[in-house]
Amino acid sequence: MRRTNFCHEGVRIMDAYCDVIRGAKLLLHQIRITCNELRPPFLLKMGLVESLKSLFSYARMFSNYEIHFSTDQLDVHLNEEQILGVYRIVQELLNNASKHSHATQVAMTLGSTEEHITFSYSDDGVGMDLTAFEGSFQHMGIAGIEKRVLSLEGIVQFHTAPKEGFHVTIRFPKMMMAR
Repeated sequence: MRRTNFCHEGVRIMDAYCDVIRGAKLLLHQIRITCNELRPPFLLKMGLVESLKSLFSYARMFSNYEIHFSTDQLDVHLNEEQILGVYRIVQELLNNASKHSHATQVAMTLGSTEEHITFSYSDDGVGMDLTAFEGSFQHMGIAGIEKRVLSLEGIVQFHTAPKEGFHVTIRFPKMMMAR
């Protein structure tokens, strides 16, 4: 009888050990994902446009909307802060489209003028009354976009109303990459 209890105890300990190992592996995986999300290592290597295309491919796997993207090749005009800023803004807008807008179509344009980088976003989702969300946690994504654009010395405009989709226009000055 004692031997049976000892064997059962050993099996229980091994099961607990395996659970700890699985948990540690899952935690390590989540840490890697978080680190990549904070500063994607491929972003500077691939450039903004190719990184956005990769992000769109990933987003398409988990979303119910189509993504349309147009751009001119302008990475040479962007410094690291601008590249990361635009990438993060796009991530937030796609997150909003997935969680809140119920959009079927998302369109983005990234371009430039002689002095500015321009970005526009539009979706055909449910829209919202922005004034109803001021100061609430549901407004945090928009506040984050505003702060990012401000850090790029740019301006952002939001246009939305219930049943009219969500539209964003961003413009910030070009800054040459530091050498």
